[in-house]
Amino acid sequence: MGDHHTLLLNIYAFYRPSVLLITNSYIPQEEALDNRDLAAAWAVLQGFSREKYFLIYNCGYNSGSSQGHKHMQLWPYPNEKEMGFELFPSQARSETVIAKDIPNVPHRHFVLRLPPHATAATVVEAHHRLLREVRQVQEMTDSGPAHNVIITKEWICLIPRRHSGFERGVGVNSAGVLGLAWAVSDEEKNTWLSIGAAELLRFVGIPV
Repeated sequence: MGDHHTLLLNIYAFYRPSVLLITNSYIPQEEALDNRDLAAAWAVLQGFSREKYFLIYNCGYNSGSSQGHKHMQLWPYPNEKEMGFELFPSQARSETVIAKDIPNVPHRHFVLRLPPHATAATVVEAHHRLLREVRQVQEMTDSGPAHNVIITKEWICLIPRRHSGFERGVGVNSAGVLGLAWAVSDEEKNTWLSIGAAELLRFVGIPV
């Protein structure tokens, strides 16, 4: 990935296969993605022409980040037919008008579709617009800078965060705020079930 990023297999992943896209020099995970990060992310996604993948970035501890060195994660896109639902950013319809009120999403979210022949510059511009919306909401709610980024070849989604979820017994990262809940123990599973997904996502995000 040039002089700035390296691809590594994540051998400690809970979701497999998982690939890490990390910066070669140390950059804190609390920093938002920059143009080089986004260009590298887009190059990786473009490298998968047959399979569908999505790339996530957990910006800051309250976004569900567990490591301090800036890194993104690449995972296979889930089978929505098997899950019985589609990931909500797929409902966004516009490449120019930001989707902010997708039905049944309990937290604030900002989504743009990407055109069929998008370039890295397209992704950079879309991310810039979405991050500006995130910062405005965070300023109004005094919720801090943490946020999640999810990118596919079809869309890009940013979600502002205010809690990690550990305050209530379970960490929630970019996958979690999409509705992809996981648990590493019966205790975490019971936490999701007892609190309820919608209530937990309102807590970790900024309620609509």
